[in-house]
Amino acid sequence: MKEITNEKLTFTVHEAADIIGVSSTKLYQLVRANKVPNIKLGKRYVIPKEKFIHWLDSVAVGGDL
Repeated sequence: MKEITNEKLTFTVHEAADIIGVSSTKLYQLVRANKVPNIKLGKRYVIPKEKFIHWLDSVAVGGDL
């Protein structure tokens, strides 16, 4: 089990959108369609950091040298 620190374990949709360079509206569409890992807390969505990074790696195309 991983040690829990004071570091945030999730991103807001706005933070994740900024990280990948898309609008928060577009990322909300992907989240609602369950295309991006997310946790719904009432009306609010959060995105687990580790799952988001893994998802980003898994959807990346190309890049091999």
